[in-house]
Amino acid sequence: MKTALLHHWLNGMRGGEKVFEIFCDLFPDSDIFTLFYEKARISERINKHSIVASGLNRFSLLRKNYTNMFMFFPFVTEQFDVTGYELIISSDTISVKGVITSPESCHICYCHTPPRYVWDRYFEYLDNAGLGRLKKQLARIFLHTYRQWDAVAANRVDYFIANSNYVAKRIAKAYRRKAVVANPPINLHQFSISEPEDFYLTLGQLVPYKRVDLLIDAFNEMPDKKLAIVGSGPLEKTLRKKAGRNIEFTGWADEEQKVRYFQKCQALLFPGIEDYGITPLEVQACGRPVIAFGRGGVLDTVRGIPSNECASFDPEKNTGVFFQSQTADSIIHAIKVFESHVVSQIDPLAIRKHAEKFDEKQFSSRISTLIDEMTQDFNKNGPPVYR
Repeated sequence: MKTALLHHWLNGMRGGEKVFEIFCDLFPDSDIFTLFYEKARISERINKHSIVASGLNRFSLLRKNYTNMFMFFPFVTEQFDVTGYELIISSDTISVKGVITSPESCHICYCHTPPRYVWDRYFEYLDNAGLGRLKKQLARIFLHTYRQWDAVAANRVDYFIANSNYVAKRIAKAYRRKAVVANPPINLHQFSISEPEDFYLTLGQLVPYKRVDLLIDAFNEMPDKKLAIVGSGPLEKTLRKKAGRNIEFTGWADEEQKVRYFQKCQALLFPGIEDYGITPLEVQACGRPVIAFGRGGVLDTVRGIPSNECASFDPEKNTGVFFQSQTADSIIHAIKVFESHVVSQIDPLAIRKHAEKFDEKQFSSRISTLIDEMTQDFNKNGPPVYR
């Protein structure tokens, strides 16, 4: 079938783009449509395709501030002409699922998340955006309109695939649609086991929802323990001011440096709520455990045990510890029980074996099967919504 692939933007190789690479491999003759595109920052697996970028991509100022252009995304998405394609696959976090298709086209959306700032994190976004009174009121009006369009855009999709059970529930809540789950993969060959050192690790953008502030509060109360914070972001200056001497800010790290941090840490600390969160999986591929807040996509990838049940930790089954509330005290308790009941039992090989279930080959096989089943169903019975 003549196939079109859509991805929200192609200006860096993050988790979503690594998933998109696999769609590109499965459909080597497909054409790609995207809002923003920077060839030098994208892998050859993607670049070898014919790529059409939106009109916004013509202006360097807009490319540099692409996340601030979201008020234009509905309009520019609807300008992509994909009516001549039999199969449309959108890889989406924001708007490209809203592309206009023909009645004969089967549209499958791999949804990384419904836009958080117009759905379940709407109020959090408004409270933390640093907007004045007038701008905040204008934002409320615009986001209300965007939310209406996003709901309409979801109705243009024939089949949803979610990247986690958490996102599948969010799709059901926001769009009233069912989604099957296919967890994003990792490339196991990039990761290996090494001897750990005496520090804990957190990695990611320093933004409010990551809740790195809780880790700093916790480690300020445990000056004998070390924390490495790998990443950068708008909160870095504020977080540095409140951090004790036992907390190190390393800045951003390349892929090779990240692997070394994963291999050497006692455990990854993951205090936020993520739609999926690829980092816990990568850490486990290095044989290291995860201490995480027990909500969100991490429940798909970490075989965690509640911190109040750590005495029953099974090294053959469990790969981490879940704390039950987003507080510094809860994190401190989880680390203490981790050190008293878990550290001595950790089996790096067993943890890596769990991560092997998420290798690219397994993901590619599952996605291929799902797409075949969905297209056959569409061609035989038509769009599911009309049955």
